[in-house]
Amino acid sequence: AVDETCIRLFAERLRPRVFQSGTFITRRGDTGDPMYFIASGSCSCTLFGRELERLGKGQCFGEVSIINLCKMRSAGLSDEEARAKCTRGADIQALERCEMLELRFEDAWPLIRMAPNLWFTLEGIAKRRAMK
Repeated sequence: AVDETCIRLFAERLRPRVFQSGTFITRRGDTGDPMYFIASGSCSCTLFGRELERLGKGQCFGEVSIINLCKMRSAGLSDEEARAKCTRGADIQALERCEMLELRFEDAWPLIRMAPNLWFTLEGIAKRRAMK
């Protein structure tokens, strides 16, 4: 289980963001930071124009990039080197007005180091997505 203090610290680092319908939130090849949690609305995840997945309230995206950034930093790469190597694998577009909670790598990194269960949670989400 994740410690209550860690959950509170995690929640304090989330930043609200709003994206209008049709807006590309991320594009393939963009730097892989931040990750997003969908509070309301829906998005389409596409690769080369083909829809891979529809995402809605309660789901997240960008966790693979956060995991990869963590791995690179743990391997000794600088923040700048890790960001240059970690890019988005797909496009995410808002299908309607979307309210998101944004988690930046610099906010996630200390929490993941403090509470490894957060790492396993993100890794589990990424593995389930890869199996679709």
